[in-house]
Amino acid sequence: MDLSTVATSDLVAQFLDAKIAARRSPKTIATYRDRLTRFATWLGARPITRATLRAYLADLQTQPSLSPASAWSYFHDVGVFCSWLVEEEIIDKNPARRLAPTKPKRLPASYSADHLIRLLAVCDERDRAVLIVLLDTGLRAGELVSLNRRSIDWESGRFTVIGKGDKERAGELSAYARAALRCALELREDTDPALFTGPKGRLTPSGLRQMISRRAREAGIRDDVRRLVHGFRATFAKAYILQGGDLESLRRLLGHTSIAMAAHYAQLADDELLATKRRINPLGRFFPDAG
Repeated sequence: MDLSTVATSDLVAQFLDAKIAARRSPKTIATYRDRLTRFATWLGARPITRATLRAYLADLQTQPSLSPASAWSYFHDVGVFCSWLVEEEIIDKNPARRLAPTKPKRLPASYSADHLIRLLAVCDERDRAVLIVLLDTGLRAGELVSLNRRSIDWESGRFTVIGKGDKERAGELSAYARAALRCALELREDTDPALFTGPKGRLTPSGLRQMISRRAREAGIRDDVRRLVHGFRATFAKAYILQGGDLESLRRLLGHTSIAMAAHYAQLADDELLATKRRINPLGRFFPDAG
């Protein structure tokens, strides 16, 4: 195909259609649309070549509004787009191949015990129940708000949820989380089947983000944690590993397709890693008096 006769914005639209057909999540589609629209606007009438991609990467890296991790993510999605162009036989080779810098390493955002104590202290019964369920299950925002009262077996705590790719998986609420939920539900007078509701009915992912952001400001921790909602997922993963859980079961609980992704969420900071080493005491296996 002669790319000089096709606008990049039209190719981006075709790419998005392909990803929608592949049943990528609405959030993923929105992210692709935002990042690739930025790329198409910057590119203008210039061709998609290794030279122009290198210039675009340099532009991203000099933007004060973008962190190194964000610049990497924006360019990564351009690489995904170029790979799709190759798959569709629109171009012969991927001009972005091996062009992106090494991905900046950054631990997933998570909460400390002090953060959680301060956060829960400013919550009402509903918000407290929401946060405890997130900490107890590691659910995604969309998964949490999709739950109904009848989704849960209140005796065992078992429930099922539909995750990414319309994949169903099982979860279980602890007795502590169920008690927090019962306290919140006893205060409700509506008949809405949703487990969590807001002023206009079922709680939405946007409403969840706004609530956690508001509570974080009230608790004085708003600037301490990146990605306030997603931070609960990483906090669950880290706690699961620190308490002796394995990566394969964590992968299944989080609804990931690979252990690598579960491992990413469960990364420990240096002090957590060293504390775990002290607790396990590998040397004590060989020398009982070593610990």
